[in-house]
Amino acid sequence: MAEEETYDGIAIPDLRVDSVIWTAGQAEHVRTRSSRYPNAVNLEPEWATEAAMDPKRRFGLDPASKTGEGIRVVGRSATAALVLTVILIPDEHPPTGPG
Repeated sequence: MAEEETYDGIAIPDLRVDSVIWTAGQAEHVRTRSSRYPNAVNLEPEWATEAAMDPKRRFGLDPASKTGEGIRVVGRSATAALVLTVILIPDEHPPTGPG
């Protein structure tokens, strides 16, 4: 049986996301994706937050994270009618576990 993936000692399925906070720079970064990536969709931060808070979202570690702190969340934004991958960095270490 494979070992369960954990983040700061918390099993990935037990991670909680209660809110998402955006800096002005982060918001501008997602709003201007098409300037960096050909054919990319510019996103509103609210769409990414909605996807991160989707009750059916899926969590995983972000293998591209340079610091190892990134959590990859895949969820749906009903407003944008898109499934988005959102990379989150918890404020706390270890992050809040199960409620």
